[in-house]
Amino acid sequence: MQHCTTAIWLLFFDLYHRSFKKRDSTVIEQATELLTSIGIIHIENALWEQRIKLAAAIAKLRIKNSALSLNDLLPKHLRDERVSNGFDHNAVTCWINPNKIKNENEVISVLEKALCLRSIDFNASLSPNSYKWDQLCPNFLTFHHSLRSILARSYLVQKHKLIVQVYFKIAFEHFKIRFFLCVRYLCCPFL
Repeated sequence: MQHCTTAIWLLFFDLYHRSFKKRDSTVIEQATELLTSIGIIHIENALWEQRIKLAAAIAKLRIKNSALSLNDLLPKHLRDERVSNGFDHNAVTCWINPNKIKNENEVISVLEKALCLRSIDFNASLSPNSYKWDQLCPNFLTFHHSLRSILARSYLVQKHKLIVQVYFKIAFEHFKIRFFLCVRYLCCPFL
């Protein structure tokens, strides 16, 4: 039952973040294949069939509580990112999406100008105003843990130009997929 509940919430929030619209046509086949292989396609289909009622219920809740987002519906003690993240002090790792970015200078420009971050040597310690490039995977960046929420709201992440690594890890661990294989594929897709 716990597996089912977690999958329902995961797929519900995916549907919510898509504004209760269909998946992008480029990923429909892959998503269907993945959801079928792990046995939760029936949950996806049930949520899709009830999407109008779900959207209406969420809208009513938000209006009733004057909430701008679902986060505003949470109790105050859960809205605090430090509590909800479990005081997670792990570095934030992102990879540059090669489908959206052809030249890494665009990423560097946004990081240095808009977010006021500076690149440091790989062996140096991260600080709240720095980032560093991974030595093995050239499209991977590592940021100080305190930048997690800033990065999540940044133009680069919102436009899917930077992909935050922890999201993949959570999804893959949930579905019992070996995370290191994905990382290896992202670093060296020809392997």
